[in-house]
Amino acid sequence: MGGVHLPPGSLLCFFTLANTLIYLDRGVIGVIATQATLEVLASKQEMDLSGTSAGALGSIFILGFMLSSPVFAYCAQSIAVPTLIGSGLLIWSLSTLCAGLATDYWMLLLARAVTGVGEAAIVCLVPPLVLDTAPSDKKTVLSRQLWVSVFYSAMVVGYALGFIFGQGTTELLGSWRAPFLIESALMLPFTLLSFCLCSNWGAQASPEPTSLKSQLQRLATNPVFCLIVAGYSSFAFTVGGMAFWGSTLIHCTYGVSPTVAALSMGTLTVLCGVVATFLGSVYMDFRLKSAQTMADVGEISEKRLRALRTEVACSISFTAIALGAVVGTLAALFRSYAYFLAGFSTAEFLLFLYLLSSSTGPLAMAVMSSVSADLRAQANAISVFLMHLLGDFPSPYLVGVASQWVGREWGLFMLVLWLFVGVVAWGLAWLLAVSAM
Repeated sequence: MGGVHLPPGSLLCFFTLANTLIYLDRGVIGVIATQATLEVLASKQEMDLSGTSAGALGSIFILGFMLSSPVFAYCAQSIAVPTLIGSGLLIWSLSTLCAGLATDYWMLLLARAVTGVGEAAIVCLVPPLVLDTAPSDKKTVLSRQLWVSVFYSAMVVGYALGFIFGQGTTELLGSWRAPFLIESALMLPFTLLSFCLCSNWGAQASPEPTSLKSQLQRLATNPVFCLIVAGYSSFAFTVGGMAFWGSTLIHCTYGVSPTVAALSMGTLTVLCGVVATFLGSVYMDFRLKSAQTMADVGEISEKRLRALRTEVACSISFTAIALGAVVGTLAALFRSYAYFLAGFSTAEFLLFLYLLSSSTGPLAMAVMSSVSADLRAQANAISVFLMHLLGDFPSPYLVGVASQWVGREWGLFMLVLWLFVGVVAWGLAWLLAVSAM
């Protein structure tokens, strides 16, 4: 097949950078929602955004994702995956351009809705492709898990860099439109190269497409999968809400400037995310090393290895999210900004350890290995769709409503207390995984 053939490492870097740019946009829209920026927008009479309408900007992307993710996953059975990815990234680039050129609130809201299409293309189609192209010889077999973790780490790093990039460019260039316009231009090279990639990458072996109804039924009857998604949704509710409202809540609660709030959150998130990526991946590899060796020599089946991988990841995830929920709740009670940052960074590290270690376990490796090759794209699509629908889709809007009618402090408490939903879900998933052993 024709097209550009990138080495596996280059392909991983390419898609990780594209994914980082998509999640950087999430941090940028959070900066736009800070109280100081809202006041600037209102004073210039461009848009007068209340807390509720601003929160909708952080949630509306789910519409584009919801409409396009099943379509991308289904079309991957018959259309070249790089072409689908390039199409999604092109739509994302055009939507961010329209956001930067928006003349009223409704145009901006519509543009933000369409950005979900780009994420759908990435999260539905890229993880199976990364897994298929990762080194598979015995000397590097564990790196397949590490590679998937590197790709998913873009979510954390992108969110964090979005705070810094959004605040910096808005202040430097004096316009809230600048970050959106720059993002649009930065995505164009990724879009063009996606269309040029070898067209047989990500091709599936299914001779004829499986119906969407059949795919959804097979996923819905997997209780561990459903509980994993429920726990991930709880995590996404907190992280999505903090990404959108974090700097505003810190600015209003502790009296620091929006710039200090954005830079402190961004810097801490990048540091915690990088360290958590390394430690989570290394610890998962350590826990699974003996099982992987036994599978390599045929002492245990691949099915048994998948069960062990899911059980280990569930145990780590349950412990980390439980500790993160407790520490995060305590951090929200602190009236001192220094104490809050200490508690916030500790909770964030634990939660990112959960996210990134589970990216090598149930949310990526176990999800993809528990289904046949023709279903992997749809499994990724549905898991991320439900994570958004129940997590970072409602959280910016609900926190905006709570902040407007009850107070900023209650919005912060809502975010950290929601983590206990994940504690219950992941605890049940762990029990089911153990019983399946």
